[in-house]
Amino acid sequence: MPLELWTTPRTWQTGELIGQTIMNAHVRDNTRHLLPGTLINSASADINTTYSTTSTTFVSMEHNSILVTGRNYGSAVFVMMGPFAIEATVGNQASLNISVDGSHPLSYVYITPQAGKTYAFLTARFALAAGVHTYRPTWRSIGGGTISLLPYHIIQMVIWEAQG
Repeated sequence: MPLELWTTPRTWQTGELIGQTIMNAHVRDNTRHLLPGTLINSASADINTTYSTTSTTFVSMEHNSILVTGRNYGSAVFVMMGPFAIEATVGNQASLNISVDGSHPLSYVYITPQAGKTYAFLTARFALAAGVHTYRPTWRSIGGGTISLLPYHIIQMVIWEAQG
C-alpha cells in the first residue's frame, strides 16, 4: 500500500456532524501516513437510535454492524474507532475497548462524557497471533450508572497492521 499523503489536521467544531469522508481524510489517512501498514478491514455504522448500558463489565455495543473481521500476519495491529457521542449519568465514566475474538486483549480508554463532544480512540495490540480475527467495540459503565451511545453519528472502525 502506498504511503498516504499528510493532510493538515482539521479544526473540529463543537456540535459538528462528522461523517466518513472527514474521518477518512483527517484520521484514517493521517494515521496511515504516520504508521504505514496494511489495511486489514474496516466497517462503518449509521447510529440512528440511542444505545445504553449500565453494565460494569465489558459488553458489546448493541449496534452489531460495528464488527470487523480480517486477517493479520503477526505484526502490531492498530484499531481506530470514531466519531461517537456518549453521555453518562452524573459521576459516571465510560470505558471503551475493542474485543478480539470475544476477549479483551487491547488496552481500554476512559471517557468522562461531556455534552456536545464527540470522541474517537486509537488502540494497539502488539502480540496478536497471525490469523483471521473478529474485532468488536465493547464498553462498560464506571460507577454503574447509565452510559449511552447517542444517535446521528456514522461510526467507523478501521483495523490495520504495521509493516513488519
